[in-house]
Amino acid sequence: MVKRLIKFGIGLGILLYLIYSFDFRAIINAISHTDPIFIMLSLMVYSFTFLILTIRWRIILSNMGITIPLYPAYRILAGGILLSDLTPSRLGEFARPYLARRYIDTASGFASVVFDKYVDVSTILFLSGLGYVLFYFNRMINMDFSYIYIWFSILLLMFFFGSISLWIRRRQTIDFLRNIFISLHVSHFKILTTFDESMGRINNPIKLFVLCLSLTILSWATQALRITLIASAIGYSPPFAFLILLLPITAALSLIPVSISGLGFVEAGVAALLSLFGIPLYAGISIALLDRGITFLFHVTIGSKYAMDL
Repeated sequence: MVKRLIKFGIGLGILLYLIYSFDFRAIINAISHTDPIFIMLSLMVYSFTFLILTIRWRIILSNMGITIPLYPAYRILAGGILLSDLTPSRLGEFARPYLARRYIDTASGFASVVFDKYVDVSTILFLSGLGYVLFYFNRMINMDFSYIYIWFSILLLMFFFGSISLWIRRRQTIDFLRNIFISLHVSHFKILTTFDESMGRINNPIKLFVLCLSLTILSWATQALRITLIASAIGYSPPFAFLILLLPITAALSLIPVSISGLGFVEAGVAALLSLFGIPLYAGISIALLDRGITFLFHVTIGSKYAMDL
């Protein structure tokens, strides 16, 4: 509890610093003058995003021979993400198997969540890579810092091909990583074994991965639409196509285990991203705060029943 409060304090401190650094009155004024119609539309779009993600999870479970009715699955997913809103690195989502224990056994549920998160991370890497290429060829990257982007590209490619290797040659890749840890005299991460065991429960994983990847890309399109609507609510119009490719980068900031659910880091990332399209930083912070408020309210409304059942 103490660690959680400290991390919440760090995130809140970063957020308050951002608010007071970028014209506090302008942020409050922008939020207070939002168009409620666009806010309601963004909430409706987010509910559709959740439907896509719920369908994806049910497809994974169906692959394992498990069926959960759509409505409970929808609320269980919201409950898991609500818990992730309150934990560092969004680890609360791994409580989802316990929230669904009346429908599935814990081991199968955990395997489905591991696969689910693997698809999420792979999609973030894929879309972020495309977004980076798009930025580069549109000369939106300051070439004075080209060496930074070269290293970023190398890291992105390493993670992406490492992720793909875990499908094409899963056992060989895991054994290779274990040998590296042994050579460095470091105990191998238990998550490698857990990942291997979880993937062993999946039938025809490559076909399932492609299907889930397609659904995840569609979900990112709806999330880009949500941000576009929230921006429109305060009078701005960021390019929709760019947001699909670049929002996943800001989502990765929520995985930083310094604050609760990336509080402060995500808002700074969204503001910096939107500033590339001529949106003032104070407006970007306003959009990020409205987005967090809308999504958190949705998670509480739909998922609190299951989250409290943990």
